[in-house]
Amino acid sequence: MTPPTPDPHPFNQPVCAHCGLDRTPEGHDGCIGTLPGNVMNACCNHGGTGEGAYIQYWDGTIIADEDAVKVFDEHRNQLYSVKRITP
Repeated sequence: MTPPTPDPHPFNQPVCAHCGLDRTPEGHDGCIGTLPGNVMNACCNHGGTGEGAYIQYWDGTIIADEDAVKVFDEHRNQLYSVKRITP
């Protein structure tokens, strides 16, 4: 019997393949952290200027761009000591 092939999908990795940040204890992307509230989905757009980053809540509220990045930074830094992996 052949063993299963490991899933190459980056969501199954312990760190973000792009920024190298560890996942939170809950398994969320380290660059986003664990967000408070009823979050449907979020994307950090991998840094830069913040353009394209967003947080979408189940009630339809959307926080976008630099405002979303500020929320990510604030909550990530408050709740977890997320470290950057250096080669």
